[in-house]
This record gives sequence, structure tokens and C-alpha cells, in this order.
Amino acid sequence: MDIVEDIVPECASSLAEGHFHTESPQPQTLNPSPLHNVNKSDLFSTVGHLLPLPCPLSSSLSLSPNHPSTVPLVYCDTVASGRPQKSIESHFSKNVLPYLANTHTTTSTTGSQSTAFVAEARQIIAEGTGARITGKASKDVVLFVGSGVTSAVTKLISLLPSSSNKPVLILGPLQHHSNLIPWRENNFLVILAPVLPNSTAVDLPALRSLCETFSQSTSQEKYCSWNACSNVTGEVTDLSQIISVTKEFGFKNFVDYASAAPYLPINVNVPGSEVDAAFISPHKFLGGPGSSGILIIKKDLIPQTTPVTHQSGGGTVFYVTSSSHRFLSNRVERNEGGSPNVPSLIRAGLAFLLKRKVGTDYITSTDKRRRSEFESYVTSNCPNLVLLGKSVSSHLNLPTFSFLIKSGSRFLHYNYVSILLNDLFGIQCRGGCQCAGPTSQMLLGLGEQENDMIQEALLSKNEVLRPGYTRLSTPYYMSDATVDYVQRAVKFICEYGALFLLEYRIDLRTGEWRHKSRVGKPLGKERVWLNNFELNNINSVDIQKEEREEEEVYQEAFKNAERIVQDLKSDKKRVEKSLSMSKESGLSEQYEGLRWFLYPREAAEIIKETGGANTFVDDEKLEGIVRPGKSVQQPAPSPPLPLPPLGSAGDENRTYLFKEAEGHEGEATMAELEEGFEEGELTHRCVVWDGVDWTGIAEFLESPPVPPAPPVIAFQNTANAASERSAVGLKGNEKKPARGSENWTTATTATTVSPLPTPAPTPTPVPTIPSSTPAPTLTPTPTTKKKKPKKPPKKLLKKIGEAMMQWKMVNDGDRLLLGLSGGKDSLTLLHCLLDIQKRAPVKFEIACCTIDPLTASFDPSSLIPYVESLGVKYHYVKEAIIEKAQTAGKDGKVVTSLCSFCARMKRGLLYTTARENGYNKLVLAQHLDDCAESFLMSAIHNGFLRTMKANYQVGDEDLHVIRPLVYVRESMMRDYALEMELPVVNENCPACFEEPKERARIKKLLSKEETLSPSLFDNMRHTLLPLMDKDLSDNCREFSEKLINAGRRDHEILKGGEKRKEDLGVEWGEEKKNGNLEDFTMEELEEELSRRKEVKRKKVQGAFCTVDGTCEMFE
Repeated sequence: MDIVEDIVPECASSLAEGHFHTESPQPQTLNPSPLHNVNKSDLFSTVGHLLPLPCPLSSSLSLSPNHPSTVPLVYCDTVASGRPQKSIESHFSKNVLPYLANTHTTTSTTGSQSTAFVAEARQIIAEGTGARITGKASKDVVLFVGSGVTSAVTKLISLLPSSSNKPVLILGPLQHHSNLIPWRENNFLVILAPVLPNSTAVDLPALRSLCETFSQSTSQEKYCSWNACSNVTGEVTDLSQIISVTKEFGFKNFVDYASAAPYLPINVNVPGSEVDAAFISPHKFLGGPGSSGILIIKKDLIPQTTPVTHQSGGGTVFYVTSSSHRFLSNRVERNEGGSPNVPSLIRAGLAFLLKRKVGTDYITSTDKRRRSEFESYVTSNCPNLVLLGKSVSSHLNLPTFSFLIKSGSRFLHYNYVSILLNDLFGIQCRGGCQCAGPTSQMLLGLGEQENDMIQEALLSKNEVLRPGYTRLSTPYYMSDATVDYVQRAVKFICEYGALFLLEYRIDLRTGEWRHKSRVGKPLGKERVWLNNFELNNINSVDIQKEEREEEEVYQEAFKNAERIVQDLKSDKKRVEKSLSMSKESGLSEQYEGLRWFLYPREAAEIIKETGGANTFVDDEKLEGIVRPGKSVQQPAPSPPLPLPPLGSAGDENRTYLFKEAEGHEGEATMAELEEGFEEGELTHRCVVWDGVDWTGIAEFLESPPVPPAPPVIAFQNTANAASERSAVGLKGNEKKPARGSENWTTATTATTVSPLPTPAPTPTPVPTIPSSTPAPTLTPTPTTKKKKPKKPPKKLLKKIGEAMMQWKMVNDGDRLLLGLSGGKDSLTLLHCLLDIQKRAPVKFEIACCTIDPLTASFDPSSLIPYVESLGVKYHYVKEAIIEKAQTAGKDGKVVTSLCSFCARMKRGLLYTTARENGYNKLVLAQHLDDCAESFLMSAIHNGFLRTMKANYQVGDEDLHVIRPLVYVRESMMRDYALEMELPVVNENCPACFEEPKERARIKKLLSKEETLSPSLFDNMRHTLLPLMDKDLSDNCREFSEKLINAGRRDHEILKGGEKRKEDLGVEWGEEKKNGNLEDFTMEELEEELSRRKEVKRKKVQGAFCTVDGTCEMFE
């Protein structure tokens, strides 16, 4: 099998999609409406909400005809699948379906538009997850795979390198089967991560020991896979803490975001805790049903030369002959073979877009409130409800609730509770272990011995003994009235659940419970059939014909339930009939001891004993194998190495946990802490664990305590951890999480920011100054601890110094303003200039300026505290460039080229900032690679020898632009930024979505030639030297234009003399009619040209003149 040899430097999108990345998105995509401007009832309106469902209990009892026989559909199984959202479905029907086609063609409107839809969806998902798929800093790939996490995990396994040694995989305690079974079935050594006693939280010290055990092996691939959130309890995993530990020992980390992605902020590039692969199921989002699965993976895990063994075929090949084939090098196209399910890809993008419009701040705050309210409600009103994995108030758990309802000495079967909530209240939930067996068994108190007994019973076709619980959710888009309805319904089942048990029948083979009228037909007569489809039914019909207030519908449902309860209580024959029945004989005595649920006959005994007033009996005795809350000993797969004690007294090498607001955290000895604090590597914002609480480093060093043990923060919100880092600065080429939608395209703000005092460990907010106020100049305060600049390599400094001297870039007394975009080039140049400033014989001042375009995809605000820590004056200019572009074009329309408009705006703002603040030199960070690429692009497309200038003045002599990196290769900046973990801001252009295609093609061309001629860029530098001078470049252009104009003038005369004789009306050159035009002298030709110009002038005056000079007026 052949594989393409020419590796293409590409972004993480297909080449076909690349055609549409350079286009400007529509204003509504760039400027989503803030949540407070949207009617929440419309935003959160789902298809089918309150749809009337038949109530079998009403129809089977002797209720009066006026009683309703239906209940409202209330969907609470959102962990399994989200709900279709009306706005998305309407948009999809009107604006997407008409254009659907295969994306393997762009020669038709539908094919091109479908490809554009997919490209936009991929970018929206990348922005929503912090994935870097565009620009020079791109490191991730977004792949559409199958329908969920199962497909994503399977795809990832097919991409991982094969090894003769069995790869090891440490698996988190909250895993779904989709992130467990594929690893086992593909010959991985799967080891469950250690957890804290009586908890599902990872034991970090034990995890460190486990990782250290396998770190000794260099020939064994090492991976970890975690779940961002439990689909059973809603417990949120502290990914930041866990991944930072495993990365120390070289483990690759994968994260299952299936249950977390619809509700929590995601950033796969958190500094120090980067996620190597992420699995997402967009069908769980609001508006997401029907979406494809998503795999976000680091590029280094998908080499462009890896053979395509999984899903190879159409769309993955470069060229196929009768005897061989060659695969494409583009990572997306290689790994998304076959005809794509375009609607599912688009739906995934729309679901992420809806989440972005709502905002994660609103989602998390609402979900946290819902969690707290539900726990408080059931604690106060449902004493017989056992809530699994009850959270601590300080932790962020999602409103996902798994519970058991106790009745007597046993529980109500989870499937029975689920069907009763459905039949009596229309609440859609589910029962079972939710495809999370190990987690569920731990929560239900089942150890290895109990699991063996249960499995034996299940193999004997006693499915009813399968342990589980009832699960439901109350997500953010559920109204308060609906949440209250669900809570009251759960309370109702807790009180009267056993009473209804006499109306239901159980299938011991399947474990299903059905109302006695539906034993043979689960849906009864109301089943909806696809065969009822009619060809002539082309009109859109709303399935919800009657619009009623939620409160009214819910009130009627409860009245109906209460009437049924009264009927059941008054029917004494039901109880007597149940009591006369023989004991259930479906289970043999061998398995009877495992039974943990209540039989109808036992329910009848409770009803008789209590008179039906309250079916709950507070019996401390518990029968059966299920014991929620029981401590289960997790088997250790391998003996862990002993963990070196942290902070043990009497040892000079003892270490302490510390957290630096810069995103720097870890362990250090007392001597290392003192040295770091003295040299400025650790600032006053650093806090150290003293065994009881986090203490400021200054206080800690004055009186160091003897800490007993390090803290284990098992439930810390990953969103808070990410925001804590981003508040002060990100490192390691990371991008700050996307800003909230409420901050997009706000009013223009020009602010000059400089270091602020930070006496407390918490970050100091950056002040916002109205645009009408002149930008103040804030200088570093004496109390601010400056961050020690990181030493650039000598070779890099030498290249910069050479360029600065040769082009006389800096003179004594100059005031330099560096355009700081947040990329690796400008950040590297900043550190180099600071180093040169200390040693240069001339004195000059350095300041920085960043232009914030106020878009969701590019947020450079994380640079503010970083520049502050360096003690450099900082001008942070906010300008809603994208918003202005929508009306800056002709007739108030969008500009023709958003890229050009954005570049001009940014450059103009830099010029303005420099002049208003007295800077005479504007410093830009283009390097030698940029100059070479510009040279070739100018030569190929414009026909001029031109490149970026090293030093030139702008307009008047008050401002010069200098480029100190014109002799430096791009790779030097990239290596320095990676080595020093500079806080690089991802360059996600909101207009183009990727680096311009033509520049990327030229870069590829140069890279290919460099492999043949290693001295290419050295020669290119010498070639470009004359063109870097503005005067010489202008002279070359003037000379070229002079030659071109002269040639064009002569050509026009010659062409006219030969081909326009008839038009001129005479035989030109009659005396030389036997000769050629070349026989005319240059003076004769020029004389003839002057005469023709005069003729043309007279024509304009309204006269027609012949060649011989006579003129006639025309009518």
C-alpha cells in the first residue's frame, strides 16, 4: 500500500473545506445575541415538550369521564440524549436542508454550501473546546466520527501506534463502557486508577506511585483515560490535578467529555494539563440529537504517514490505479473516509453554537443551583430516597441524580420507579447501571464476590436481579416550574410507590415492569408507526396542537395522580387479592438471597399494615445484595511504589505543594521556594500548602510549618482551575478559554495597562476604561514583584543584533512600541529586546501594544498580567473590528475583504497609539520566513520584486517601522517559545479560520526546496537584502514601471499602425507602402501618436476628425 510522500503542512480541516475558511462569516455567527436579549422560553423550547402521553393507570381504573387520561411529556433523560431545539430545527429545515449534498464536490452550489457548512461546524467545535486547528500554533485535529464516544474511542485506538509490548492504560473510576470495553478488546493492559476510601475521587498520591511504577519502562506505550463527568452522579473530575500528575511520567491523557460537554466549559489545552485526545457526543447537547461523534486529537498522534487501516476508502485516497493506491496527507481527509453524514456534522456544529450563545457561565450557575435545590428537597421531603454520590456543597456537580427508593427492608425496583414516573407523570428517565458498570457497582456496595454471584444469576436468565438505580436530570434549560414538577413527582413516588406496585407485572427474564394492561404491548394502542407516513402530507404540522401553560398542565397531572391514589386506597379487593397470591416463585432459592427489590405481595403487606396512608416503612433492616454506601475495596492491579512523603519534618529535601497565579504549580523544597521568590520566578501571588490551608509565600517563608500531608483536591471544578490560570497568564503555547458571549463586540476601549499591586493570591481584575476617555499611562508600582525575563539563546540574540546594527534600527533615546499579538514571534521578540536593553550601548525604552478585536475566537487578555509581571508598560486597545467590518463597505455593507480591513485597522491603531504616546519606533515581529514568502507571493501574483522592509518611515518623519527579526528563522522562535513555555495566544482569525491558503502553499514550496538545498534561506536572505530597503525597492519599482510604460507606448503605436488602417481612413505611410512598420523612425511614430491624441480630444468635444485633419460635426 502506497502512502503519499509529500507531506503537506495543513490545518486540521480538509483541503476541500479550506476553500471556505477565507470567507467572512455572517454577522449573526460572529456577533451572537447576548442571553439577556433572548426570550428564554423560546431559546429553551424543545420539540415535544408537554406532548400529551397516554396514562394507562387512568384508563384501567373506574375514574369519571372528566378525568384526563393523558400526562405531559417531560424529558429528564438528557444524560443519554439531548432534545431537539425548536429554533435549530426551524433553521435546519429552512436554511440547511435545501442545500444538502455530498461534500466530495465543490463544483455545484449545493456541494459547495454543504462543504462550507461542515467547515464552519468544525471551526465552531474547535472554538468551543479550546482546540487549536488553525494558524501557526495549530496542534489539534477535529474529526467527525460515528455517532458518539464509542466511535471516537475506536477511531483513536486505530490511530495509536502498534507495539510489540502491551500498552498500559490507566482508567479513571467514572468511566462509561464506551471508554472501557474497546481498550480491553484491543489488548491494552487496563488498570483502574486508585480512589480515595468511600469515594469515587482519584487518590492522587496513589496515582503518582502507580505512574512511577510504569515510568521505568521505555518500550511500553503509556496512556490514561478519564471521564470529565460521571454519567451516574454528575460528579465533575478535577482533570487539571490528575493530568498534571500523569504527564510528569510521560503518560498521554484522553478524556471522555460525553456527559460534561453540554454543560461545562472545555479547554483541551489547559497549561500543564493538555488533553491529548477528547471524546464528545454532541447528541447529548440541547439541539444535538442526530449529531455525529467528535474526536479531538493532537496532531502528533496522527502522523501524516500513518497507514490508513480503519475506514479507508472514498475520500481518503490521493490516486488509485488498478494495482496500487496512494493516500492523502491531510489528516482530516485521511481519517474521514466515505460519504459523510452531512446533516449530523452540521447538527453538531449548531449544538455547540447554541451552547456558546447561552454561555457556560449561565449554564454552570444554573446547574449548580439545580443540584443544590434537588438535594435539599429530597433530604427534607424524601427520607426513604437514597441518593448515590451525594456531593459536597463546595464542589461543582451537575444536576444528574441516581437514586433508589426504599420501601420496607428492600428497594423499589429501578425499572418500576422509571415506568411509574412515565405512566403517572410523563417524566422520561431510565433505570439500570447506565453503561457504567464499575462505577455503579462501587456506588451500590458491590465487591468482586457479589459481582460474581450476580453474573452467575444473570447467566441463568434472571435479568431482574441486575443491580441498578433510577436516573434523571434537571438541566439548565428546564424551567423552574418543570423542576418543581419533577421534584414533587419523585416525592410522590417515595410516598405511594408501593401502592401502585399491585397494578404492575414483572418479567423476571427481562427485568421489565409493565402496567397490567400493557404486558403484551409496551406502548399500548398509542404506538406511533412509521408506516403511517403519507406522501401527500407536505404541510408542516406542529405535533403540539394545544399551547398551555406549564403550571396548568402540571397541576392537572397531580390532580389525576391524587385521584388514582384515592381509588387504589378505596379498592380493598386489590390488596386482598395480592395477599392471597402465593409467594413469587420466579427465583430459585439459590438466588433469592440476592433479591434487593420489593415484590407486589410484599407491597400488599405494607399497604395492609399502614392502611395505605404512607407506604414507606422506616425499617433499618436491609435485605438483598445491594448496599448503597458500603465501602468496597478496589483490587490493586499491581503493587505501587512507595510515594516519597511531602513535607515530612526533619528532612532538608522535603517538598511543598505550591500554586503560582502564573499557571505555575508543583512541588519544591524550601530552598527552591526561597530562591524562586528572591529571583522573581515566584511572585507574591504564589501560595504554599502548609498542611492546613494555602498560605502566601512571603508568610510561609517567614515561619515555615511542618505540614502533615499534601492536600488532595478531588472535586475541584476544572473550569475554575482553567480560569485561575488564564487570569494571570497561560504557558506552553496555550490559548485562554474563549470569552463569554456577553463580551463579544462590545464598545471600543483603548486602555493602557501596566503592573498592578497583587498582595492577595487571587488575581486582580483589569480595569475597563470607556472609549471616550483618553488612555492613561499606568507605571509599575514599587510593590509589584517583576517577573524575571527568560534568557533568549545567544544565536537568536546575535541575529537580532546584526539586523539592528546593519539597518540602524535603534538609536539613543528611542521609544519603542512593540506590536504584541500574543504569538510566539512577538513574545520571543519582547524577551530579546528586554535582554538587549540591558546590554546595549544606547539607551531606549520598550512598551507593548495589543489590539483586541473583541471576537470569541481570539482573546489576548491573558497577556495583560504576563506583561505586567515583566514590568513593561502595556497599551491594550480594544476595537470591535469585525463588528465595524459589517458596515464599513460600500453603501454600508460588509467589506469586500475582511482580512485586508482587519490588517489596515490594526496597523492604523498601532500607528495612532504610537503617535499619541510619543513613541518614534513601531516594532513588528515578522521574520525571515515571512519575508521569503512575501517575496515569492509578490513575484508570482503582482509581478514585482518586493518584500517586507527592515526599517522605513511612515508618512512624516515622526514614526518609523522596524523589524528586528528579518534575519531570524521562524523555527528559532518556535523552539524558544516551547522551551520557555511562553503564554502563546492561539491565532484563530475570526474571518479566515486558517492561515491564508496561498501563504501556506508558498510555505510548503519553500519547505520542499529547503530539503534539496539546505542553504536556501541563507541565500534567500542575501537575495532579499536590497529589497528590504525602502528607497531601493521604490527605485526598482519606478524603473520597472518606466520600462513597462515605454514598451506599452511603442506597442500601442505599432499595433495601431498595422491593424487600424481602415479605422484611420487612410493608408498610413503611403510613401513606404512597400516597406514594413519597422522602417518608420521613432520620431515619426511619436508624431503620429501625438496627432491621434488630438483626434481623441476633439471627439470628446463632439466632432469626428479624419486622419488627414479635417473635422465634421456629427448629428
